[in-house]
Amino acid sequence: MAAHLARHMNTTHGAKPAVKAAAKKAAGRKPRRPRAVKRATAPAQRRARPIVVDEPPILKEMLAYRDNLLTQRDRLAEQIDAIEAALSALGTAPRSTGKPATAQRSTGKSAFRTGSLKSYIADVMSGAAKPMAVKDITAAVLKAGFKTSNKTLAKSVGIALTQMPKVKKVSRGLFRMR
Repeated sequence: MAAHLARHMNTTHGAKPAVKAAAKKAAGRKPRRPRAVKRATAPAQRRARPIVVDEPPILKEMLAYRDNLLTQRDRLAEQIDAIEAALSALGTAPRSTGKPATAQRSTGKSAFRTGSLKSYIADVMSGAAKPMAVKDITAAVLKAGFKTSNKTLAKSVGIALTQMPKVKKVSRGLFRMR
């Protein structure tokens, strides 16, 4: 970048002739736009949108429909959590749907985002009686329905295991739930 070259020339060589040439070369390029920073938002913040004075009617309809769907999703999640809580109170485990149960999110059993690799690992390891190897955990996660195109999933599982507070490393490559 021209700024880096200018700093180098000033500090190292104490001269600026090359900086002018680099600045002329950089002047022909379009300026870069700064990257947008993604921020995690709470559900209430997610629905809030800036008020635009002249929204096209189709945009208003689509935004209203989106807000309606988000509200429905939240209501359905609450209903599913209530049904699963009732089932667990009766001593019945919920049927496996290929996805981690949503009740785990509300009961505090797993503090990970539903559908994340860590939530699948927690589900797989909670049923294990003895320590599991990373390759066995990886195979069990895939068998449980985790969808990925990651070619180095075992490496990702190993990294995730070290970041999970309820998982203890027993020996090299062997982990168990605390």
